[in-house]
Amino acid sequence: MRILRLIGLLLLILTGWQLKAQDFSLPKGEGQPASPEIHDFGFFGAGAGIAFPLGSFGSKDYLNNGAGYADEGYFINFINFHHRLSKHYGIGVNWTRSAFNLDEDQYISPYDDFYQELTFLGINDDPWVLHSVMVNGVVTIPHSFLDLDVRIALGLGHAVRPKLTITAFETSTGYLAIDWVQEQSVMNDFAWGFGTDARFHVLKDLDFFITLDYLRFHTTFNVQNVYNFSSIEQEKMKQTIEMIQLGVGFGYRLN
Repeated sequence: MRILRLIGLLLLILTGWQLKAQDFSLPKGEGQPASPEIHDFGFFGAGAGIAFPLGSFGSKDYLNNGAGYADEGYFINFINFHHRLSKHYGIGVNWTRSAFNLDEDQYISPYDDFYQELTFLGINDDPWVLHSVMVNGVVTIPHSFLDLDVRIALGLGHAVRPKLTITAFETSTGYLAIDWVQEQSVMNDFAWGFGTDARFHVLKDLDFFITLDYLRFHTTFNVQNVYNFSSIEQEKMKQTIEMIQLGVGFGYRLN
């Protein structure tokens, strides 16, 4: 009996010691609502910069049937917008206009070489004008002072091939021998590309960004040729338009 009482007493002592030693304080942060992670839910900006023609579009080789004779140009990014669906993923829209001068001197250079009895002159008042309206899938890597956006874009390319007038004079007499006009041609086609923005948080909701984009689409122009003011001929000209755009801009983080 004494043994049972002793065992019972020992159990009471051990139980009391365990209750005393146990920590009943709440873990840090538990029992309180979790603070949601704060990040912007979108971005809206605009920018501008330099555009570089690539491939056939920038070629000035007369043996290349798709040569665009395009010089370096510029672009204006009117709309650079995206909306975040989560911390890292979102969708967006970009609208960009770019322009490239057509190098008419290089265009007529082969004719000068082949027909040395004639003197050729090229007149081109307007540039290549290209618009792109793109829908983007965007991946954002956020940071306290810098967000990096990477996008893949699909959309519509709108291209205006400039009017080009070529005249040829007899070198010896100055007599007008040829008047050749390639009328302006406009086409729309499917476009695709990809790019990135590095957005620096310069103020609470204001970002300065550096942008880099690649754009490509392929189309066929219906060009009307007018010879010596009367003879008209329709020509189909296939053109691959390819460029890289590098620029800067400002925009607002949408919170």
